[in-house]
Amino acid sequence: MKLFGTSGVRGVWNQFIGPQLFMKLGLCVATYLGNEGEIVVGRDCRTTGEVLESAFISGLLEGGCTPVKVGIAPTPVVAFSVRLLDAKAGGIITASHNPPEYNGLKLWSQEGTALLPEEEEKIEEIFKKEIYQQKVSWKEIRRCLEIDTIPLYTRQIKRKMKLESGFKVVVDCGNGAASLISPQLLRDLGCKVITVNSDPSSFPGRELEPTPSSLDQLRSLVISSHADLGIAHDGDADRMVAVDDQGRVARPDDLLALFVQFLAKSGDKVVTTVDASSVIDAKAGEKKVQVVRTKVGDVHVARACKRENAILGGEPCGTLIYPPIHLAPDGIIAAILLLKMLEDARKPLSALIDNLPKFFISRDKVPCPQGRKERVMSRFLQEAQKLGGISTVDGVRIEFEEGWALVRPSGTEPFIRVTVEGRSEDWVNRTVKLVKSKIENIR
Repeated sequence: MKLFGTSGVRGVWNQFIGPQLFMKLGLCVATYLGNEGEIVVGRDCRTTGEVLESAFISGLLEGGCTPVKVGIAPTPVVAFSVRLLDAKAGGIITASHNPPEYNGLKLWSQEGTALLPEEEEKIEEIFKKEIYQQKVSWKEIRRCLEIDTIPLYTRQIKRKMKLESGFKVVVDCGNGAASLISPQLLRDLGCKVITVNSDPSSFPGRELEPTPSSLDQLRSLVISSHADLGIAHDGDADRMVAVDDQGRVARPDDLLALFVQFLAKSGDKVVTTVDASSVIDAKAGEKKVQVVRTKVGDVHVARACKRENAILGGEPCGTLIYPPIHLAPDGIIAAILLLKMLEDARKPLSALIDNLPKFFISRDKVPCPQGRKERVMSRFLQEAQKLGGISTVDGVRIEFEEGWALVRPSGTEPFIRVTVEGRSEDWVNRTVKLVKSKIENIR
């Protein structure tokens, strides 16, 4: 079984995830890092977080590292803390938007970006072959440090980001780690904040993934309180989903297009993934901003932001990276930037969204066992070359006159994912059927 998925190690408690696994992971990370250095360790609000944190720290100590506990904290705070404390790496005990019975581990590099797949593969090789460096003696065991870095993180944000309009905002933290920061930080910036599901708890009042179907309470509160904006976070606050003043859940692609419109200047670069909407390209074209597309995954977006000196990066799942502060997906910073954008625009979010170019997008999937994915993708590439221009940055993306289609294997589930976008809903529906039929007919 593969250890790392598309976003670290993740699974269900006592089925795959447990303290024995995490102690071994700690020792593997110590070996990978050379058995020395400070490692920032944080966790989200899940009941299993404390025991997994202790086990992971035990492995780091056995391997000669110095763990720095930051306690319950959002994922972006842990990533920020790695650079702030000049640590060698970081690890957050979280399963992000997955249900409470899940937990996991996501690792952060010295630069504050997630590890690349090839870096994770090296740790996985250590794990599978148990090729640890020599474990330290009792005299060499380091002390575990404890530092609360949340005040340092919020101080940095307040120094770099200001608001003046006194917005009324409803904040739904999903009872996750954002509860410790997001509502109070927005109040400190002058907003009137109404909270829902914003006490840190491992028994959330809604699903941890902020989807339109899970945000009915937030939408109702935005309308009934006549709020300017609704903000929702996932369990570890690396995502931000917005509800406009009319109670509509905004598409993350549309928000990213608006960020390009209001934050980027002519000659700037922005980074997004191969599955993001063309509405981003449309707004970038108006501003003479270059769009750089990468593989799906925040680590690829972050590394490209650094390489291209980009002003911002983001994904259709609701993650935003703002390099002027740091290189991790940060739902808290995204919320403040959105409010700053509304302040500058002097228009409600609903008006800004309604003024965007309209594209229709469909995200679908075809069942496919893990062992068949490589063959299916290879055969599909041959078929795709007959349909239009091809890009293989991540999966197979086909460029048509009317739009585009992307076919890529899921990194965590037994599916081939199919994304199609175009100006016509009818064309999108027909193209989805065409692409899915070609995948399903591969033997």
